[in-house]
Amino acid sequence: MKEARFAHHTFVIAPFFYQNLLGVMAPQKQADGAMGWALPLDPQKRVIHMGDITELGHIVVGAFTQPELAEHGEHLPLVGDFLSFNEVIATLNRQGHKFSFRQVPKELFAGWFPGAKDVAEMLAYFETHTYLGADSRDAIALANTVAGRQPTKFDAWARANFAVSAAA
Repeated sequence: MKEARFAHHTFVIAPFFYQNLLGVMAPQKQADGAMGWALPLDPQKRVIHMGDITELGHIVVGAFTQPELAEHGEHLPLVGDFLSFNEVIATLNRQGHKFSFRQVPKELFAGWFPGAKDVAEMLAYFETHTYLGADSRDAIALANTVAGRQPTKFDAWARANFAVSAAA
């Protein structure tokens, strides 16, 4: 960026998208018949910085229209919530779902589907460093200032987007 001599530059960081929980990481039928997740992740550790993909543009627009707020290579992450998987499941279950979670060894998970080894490595990274790293509070606060708004919390997003099945 310095070599390109841009007058202003900012890095916008995408989070773990809430939408992942409806798509590539949607709950699956488990061996006991319950719907939920089996992942190589300690469900008690708060390690996942999450957000709604549709809100990423607010930070981008803010960075372009207010370059004076973050013009020297600041990192601006979108974060609606910072949760453990137990907190994700508790939120969904309070809304009427009946999801479960089972922690599985990374080596077992790695053989379940093409790309599973990469997912296992990503989740191991989250456990060690969190999604954004240990001290991201200031960057998150700056991103919210630049965006001019607070991102949607997981509870509100899930209520609007995560339909409760009739079987739940």
